Amino acid sequence: MGQAKPTVVLIDQYDLSVSRLAERLRVLAESTYDVVTMPPGSLLPDHTFKTQASLMIDPCSLKEACLAAKGSPIVLCWGEASALDIEGFPQTVPRFGGARRIDRMIRHHLSDQIGRGTPGTGHRYLGCHLSFSQGKGEFITRHVINKEMSAGRQVVYLPVKPLYLLTDDFRRGPGQTAGDLLCLIASGDLPKARDLGCWLYLHEGGYMTFRLPDRADDLTACDSECLKQLVHLCGSYARTCTESTMVWLDTAGLLLGKLSSIAVLCDHVYVDIPPGDSSAALMARRELGIFLAALPQSCAILEHPTEPVAAFEGP
Repeated sequence: MGQAKPTVVLIDQYDLSVSRLAERLRVLAESTYDVVTMPPGSLLPDHTFKTQASLMIDPCSLKEACLAAKGSPIVLCWGEASALDIEGFPQTVPRFGGARRIDRMIRHHLSDQIGRGTPGTGHRYLGCHLSFSQGKGEFITRHVINKEMSAGRQVVYLPVKPLYLLTDDFRRGPGQTAGDLLCLIASGDLPKARDLGCWLYLHEGGYMTFRLPDRADDLTACDSECLKQLVHLCGSYARTCTESTMVWLDTAGLLLGKLSSIAVLCDHVYVDIPPGDSSAALMARRELGIFLAALPQSCAILEHPTEPVAAFEGP
């Protein structure tokens, strides 16, 4: 008989939001841990809980009681941004910080029970790249899309780069463009992940993509938080698809700070390592090191492919 899965207990006064969070975490957990919710008044007279937990996330006012609960669970508290631990994780859980971020925190604290896993060996839903030349970026994108489509997977292509760098033809408005979607996100009217398919069309290249906004820099100059929500929405859509799906973010030329903010949401990242001792190459490798250090351990880091790429002439 296999070892029982650890249980994560969420205790919060906001019943609706914590229930929605629990649903998203169950999808992200992929059967590696269980998630249950409890109201703040779940503490029994003998200072125990009905459900034995491996990890509990609760209001700070319940921290001591939870630490004294049966089984001595790991206890985290809801809170705003806090100091980081030695591995770069916040010491409090942001209540509205996104399910993927909280899932990574849970896996971090339960790594001795569920294992950290080998980065990149699981299903890859969301990927991007860091390239220091337009040619390398185009090559990586062609390689990834060709490889995924050849494996029979559906690919969703999102160009998070200046649109004048595109080398293929894409549909534009009216309405239902990637720019319109960003406007909805900025207004707080975030679509459900399963509805994102309404915004996509089948490109003649064989992949799914968005109609493009009117301005070339709409996707690169938008607010970083809106861009992160768009990327998170795309990743969630890939997870809800019945067909095996991967989202590819073509991030050529994106500012490094903005790229880092969305790369941490990805399952895999391709990188271009510039050779040589020129000032440009040394600066690029320094920035690459900073970029890689910020990625979570669950993100696979893949080096720029060198094998020939045939058949697909992509974006």
